[in-house]
Amino acid sequence: MKKKLKKSILSIAEDIKEFNEQVGVDNHFDIAGVKSFNVVKKAEGEKNDARIVKGYATTPDVDWVEDSVSLEAMVSAKDHLMRKGTNTVFYNHDTEQPIGKVLATSIENKGLMTEIEISKAADVESIWTKIKEGILSSFSIRFIPKKIEVVRDDEGFVQEYKILEMEMLEVSIVGLPMNKEANVTEVIGKSAESFFKKKDSIQSEERNNPNGGDDMNVLDAVKECIPGILKESLEAERKSTATLVAETVKSVIAAVDAEKAKSAQAVLDAEEKKTADATVIEGMITEAVKKALKGKTSRKGADEEDEEDDDDGGSIKKALKSATDEDTIKFVAHVMDDSAAYAALDASEQEKAKNLYFEMAGTV
Repeated sequence: MKKKLKKSILSIAEDIKEFNEQVGVDNHFDIAGVKSFNVVKKAEGEKNDARIVKGYATTPDVDWVEDSVSLEAMVSAKDHLMRKGTNTVFYNHDTEQPIGKVLATSIENKGLMTEIEISKAADVESIWTKIKEGILSSFSIRFIPKKIEVVRDDEGFVQEYKILEMEMLEVSIVGLPMNKEANVTEVIGKSAESFFKKKDSIQSEERNNPNGGDDMNVLDAVKECIPGILKESLEAERKSTATLVAETVKSVIAAVDAEKAKSAQAVLDAEEKKTADATVIEGMITEAVKKALKGKTSRKGADEEDEEDDDDGGSIKKALKSATDEDTIKFVAHVMDDSAAYAALDASEQEKAKNLYFEMAGTV
């Protein structure tokens, strides 16, 4: 009977392993390494080891006090939590209540992913229970900011204190996170513990009823727990993938919208500047310059024309005085930008205007 049980368990283990490899899911409850019928005894000795909690220690989102941690800061500081001393995990940042240690950190699109192991100490049991029940479901980090960018709105009010560089001191499991997106995403150990409870129940029943039941009852317990284990594993993987895809799409859309808005604003700014420049140039033209142009572009009687020429000629000469004269600068800036005004000048005046324009531009 025991040989038959061993063979059946190993067959189930191989099926689980093959299934997980096909769907790309890690084993949450691995019995593929079982070498003897002592699988139950071995699992019983290890049942308290499955206390792994994964989630986002922090994200780039702005928290309740307008702080945010940039991805650049996370990248440079992610290994801080792996150092001896700072890899201790606390409950609610209370250094008198260490509850575990950091096993791994990595950067994902949403933020700093952290994997921790919860201690098996007696004083941590209630915290571990609350984590499994989802009552404690958030992370929070303690850090020293090294470089901060203050982001303000158009009126000068602070919108965000963006952490560009930091020294991370610790990560805690908390009931109320400062960053509402710093959440636990996965707790490993639920299905394993359900198996042990069922197995203990079966063994207790067998002890009370020696004539009923056999070794195959334990195999039935294993079989019954396997669908739950796979379901949890697949569900966690599905949620993780769906969340990642959704966040990525959201980020891409936001980036595209921001770029469109930026381009549209740039066009508006260019048009406004062009209009403003035209207004400034128009305002710079003195009455003498306008009169000079009027004299050059209108045809009058011989007497009037001679009289106007005398006056306008003086005005133009004044307007073409030197590259440092204010009226000259205004006049030359206008005629070099207005083909009709430029055509109204005679050849010598055009040459003078060009020379002054290049002189003002510093090219002569």
